[in-house]
Amino acid sequence: MFKRQVTSRIASLSRSNPAYQRQLTQFVPIAPKPKPFRTILQGVAVVACTVGVWVGYNVSSGKTCFLPMWVSKSKTTPKADDIDLKYVKCVAEEQILERLSLSELIQRQFRLPLKTRLHDDFQVWMEEKDASVKGIEVRPGWKAKFVKKPVNVKADFDVLMENLGGEEKFEIPVINSSKNKDDTYFLGTVTIEGQNGHTADVVFKGIFDREHAKQARITKAHLITVVDGTKRRDILWD
Repeated sequence: MFKRQVTSRIASLSRSNPAYQRQLTQFVPIAPKPKPFRTILQGVAVVACTVGVWVGYNVSSGKTCFLPMWVSKSKTTPKADDIDLKYVKCVAEEQILERLSLSELIQRQFRLPLKTRLHDDFQVWMEEKDASVKGIEVRPGWKAKFVKKPVNVKADFDVLMENLGGEEKFEIPVINSSKNKDDTYFLGTVTIEGQNGHTADVVFKGIFDREHAKQARITKAHLITVVDGTKRRDILWD
């Protein structure tokens, strides 16, 4: 009854009346604005329910389920038995000096040959070559634990080929294959001084080949200079 009265009231208003639009907005409902948070929450709920059903079905069938959470690479500090830290420090300093001497920017601002002094905050660490996936593993009996699984592209590809019906494994050629599962990285700062008296700091990062050449390779380097009391950074390699 009330709805019909409202409709009749709106229809009886004259469009020539200046107050028509103001009165009309008082009775015409405004469509609610969409709520993105609610939409996202509903999507998360649907995904969570789907995953829950999938896990419940597999665990009830006696299978183990793995729920990946994120991908990461583990970093560890090398022990004295793993690598000669003094040797890494020495070859890294030699390599950064060689690379700097060949840089056109360094040659313009400094007069060769350079004098170098490596800072004491030289760091060495080991990082996994293959990324690992961390997540929750649920076993039959609803036993859950946090696990880490390595990601091996070749092994995963072989499994895929077998599932597609391949009788023989697909051989991926590997050049300079390494038995070590970790790469050795280093980070340091070196102060350089040219024959013209100009000085600056160079922050550099690199990787050390501890299997074959036993040499260091600089991958990134930033030049830090002070101009009129303000520090300036120039990217040499990145």
